[in-house]
Amino acid sequence: MLLSIVVPTYNVEKFIGNCLESLMAQNIQKEQYEVLVINDGSTDESGKIAGSFADNHKNVRLINQENKGLSGARNTGISLAKGKYIYFIDSDDYIAENTLGLILDLLEKNNLDVLGIAELETTQLDIKKSKNKDVINKEKLKVTDGITFLAENNYLNNAWWYFIRLDFLKDTGLTFPVGRLVEDANFTAKLLVAAKRMAFIPLDFYRYYLRPNSIMRKTNIAHVRRLIYDYEKNVYEFNDQINELRGSTHPKMNECLKRLEARQESFVFFLIVKAIRYGLSKEEIAKTIDGFKSIGVYPITKFIGDDYNKLIYKILTPVLNKQGVVSSLLKLGAIRR
Repeated sequence: MLLSIVVPTYNVEKFIGNCLESLMAQNIQKEQYEVLVINDGSTDESGKIAGSFADNHKNVRLINQENKGLSGARNTGISLAKGKYIYFIDSDDYIAENTLGLILDLLEKNNLDVLGIAELETTQLDIKKSKNKDVINKEKLKVTDGITFLAENNYLNNAWWYFIRLDFLKDTGLTFPVGRLVEDANFTAKLLVAAKRMAFIPLDFYRYYLRPNSIMRKTNIAHVRRLIYDYEKNVYEFNDQINELRGSTHPKMNECLKRLEARQESFVFFLIVKAIRYGLSKEEIAKTIDGFKSIGVYPITKFIGDDYNKLIYKILTPVLNKQGVVSSLLKLGAIRR
């Protein structure tokens, strides 16, 4: 068993079949990989659809559990996985056909802890073929440790960007924080720092389906409050990690810290933007900003750079750095709402 694919599933009856079909349309033997569908208390037909796949494919397992959220479902997958490597896919997304063979070959030949892949954002559910699989297969893989990788590359927070050697993951002791919406940002940063051998391939592999009511696109005020709280938690967790890494003698540590600091301040930036957009209380945001001041991430000074350089970011950052202006904009947002 080389690979365990974990599919957290909650009320995605329109998409889970497409996701599982893409996982079955692969160029490796069924004995080489398992698909763990963690049905996280779905109230629609998701479990029934996944159960049908489990009945017809010996490498698909359906695990039903009470609702624990995306993190809880992923953690269940980690505890049950039998593969040498583990991969997390969101149940409304899918992958290109006949690509897992190449990925497993690269993981094995290069003795990797982590392998990053590319993603395609799409509103289509039928982009089945990879456009660059044959080209990728001929390219030489650049293998580095995780700190060097972070120093030299922008990266995605998303757990589905990475294939991970399971015993390495368990050695780190990392799990996903249960009850959080932005659950993989700090998990990913800590995972990459710990990696001794990692690489990235720009393989046209993952299809990130843009659906309007996904977790990150809901706009009701209760959901936005939860999201803002999670952004704040991420800021402090990044702060703990950055402080732990300071003083390291790794030759690429300064560049690594610069990237992590930019990522940390991105959560400060987007937290304030969301607070203004949805007209949240200026008192609670003022308290949050005061907390950010105490750890040196407000005013925002390290956000703009190689990873975050859009014109709108450059325009808004000096505005958001004026707390009085933020208070006025919060008031306008409340009136709009």
